[in-house]
Amino acid sequence: MKFNKKKFFKNMFFLILFIALIVCGVYLYKTPTARESIAVHYSSLIANFKEEELKTVEEQFSINHDVALQNTILAGKDGILVINKNGISEYSNSKNPIWVKEFNMTNPIVASDGAHFVVAESKGKKIVAFNNKTQLWEYECKNPIDKVFINQEGYVGVIFSQTGYKNGFLYLSPEGQEICSKLFAKTNLIDIDISPNGKMIAMIEADTSTSQVSSAISFMSSAGEIVYSSIENDLLLSGIRYMDSNNVVCVGDSKLLKIDKNYEKSVLDDFSGKKVSGVNLENPGKIIKVYREESALFADKSTIQVTNVNGKATGTGEVSGVVKAVESLDKTIAIVLADRIDFFDISGKYLNSLTINGKYKSMELFLSGNYACIETTDELNVVRVR
Repeated sequence: MKFNKKKFFKNMFFLILFIALIVCGVYLYKTPTARESIAVHYSSLIANFKEEELKTVEEQFSINHDVALQNTILAGKDGILVINKNGISEYSNSKNPIWVKEFNMTNPIVASDGAHFVVAESKGKKIVAFNNKTQLWEYECKNPIDKVFINQEGYVGVIFSQTGYKNGFLYLSPEGQEICSKLFAKTNLIDIDISPNGKMIAMIEADTSTSQVSSAISFMSSAGEIVYSSIENDLLLSGIRYMDSNNVVCVGDSKLLKIDKNYEKSVLDDFSGKKVSGVNLENPGKIIKVYREESALFADKSTIQVTNVNGKATGTGEVSGVVKAVESLDKTIAIVLADRIDFFDISGKYLNSLTINGKYKSMELFLSGNYACIETTDELNVVRVR
């Protein structure tokens, strides 16, 4: 048989190509960062080829700001609050603020619930509380402040640092008076939420003194008494929220737990075998979860699932791309991706998208989720979502 040199080299070329594809496939399968980078590029290409499928949001205006001031954005009653060390500005439907409050506070941290919001000095001692445009009170904390929280009635919770302890908790009335405080000697206080009527504080503690991961769920009365506590071994809890007056939900690295008014605990979701891209508990009565599905080697696809506090599904949707964050307010869900933000209604129906220009830092939905403010490294842009 005559040796066919051309056919031989052709077969060798395809064999080498086949082996190279297998090697690349194994590498991508075992290297999530490389797969994610390709997924970002792939999703961007798909968006460019299928622009007719992406509905662009209506851009409103840009807010003039000084990047060096390190702004924090927060949903206010009538618009978006822009807070920095020089004070507060609120914007509604134009680049001109509807009100301004000047003060001097190094590295402010914030929290809000409806019209009430609080501004505190991170690692400092100053706390200022507001109801809409009105400053209610100012308080000087005895210890360095780590985090602040506020509920719809104006009750304020503060996690602070204390020498000789892991940390401590301070509880203030809507008038700015101390109600109670508690020090934590063996566990770190990770997160808290205040009941709608202000009579109870739900807490998450973490024990970092041993090699075994464990967390605790506690409920403290406004008198400073621990009325319930549960140790969760092999579960790292990160967030706790009142979904309504009677039910609290905790999110952990492997489970989603619910505690009812009788302190009966149940598992709302077990994350075993699931790839969770994000969980949002900030929209009262609604639990929003995003699960990643690797439907193809180069493309990321995720399922959006909306449930009520009993775990009953009330909405579902799909999103393509690498999910970075999940935000929600009232009737809107925002999924932050590597190159854009996709907006959905609370049933999971796709609304529209916004391409991210520059390096993304944060976003806030405001005015019932009809608008969004997006912060990048050099811009603050307001868009109309619906």
